[in-house]
Amino acid sequence: MLHVCSLSRLQETVDRTGARHLLTLINANTPVERPPQIAEENHLFLGFNDIVTPLPGMVPPSETHVETLLRFVTGWDATTPLVVHCFAGISR
Repeated sequence: MLHVCSLSRLQETVDRTGARHLLTLINANTPVERPPQIAEENHLFLGFNDIVTPLPGMVPPSETHVETLLRFVTGWDATTPLVVHCFAGISR
């Protein structure tokens, strides 16, 4: 099962769902504290900006981001929930 939340509700969502996998979709410089229940190898952090057109100093989403995400998700065995989050929980 997938659960989507904002950064501010990350720990609460992991606690409530029993998730053991985490996908972070957020600006590269945003600090994210990985909940202790999530092993480092079960956390994918993809840092990019929520933009469509490239802008100086910003990273648009790319094909490489999508390929990395797909590899991570296909490696998830779905026996425990996966939490997906961005900053607000709605944009990426």
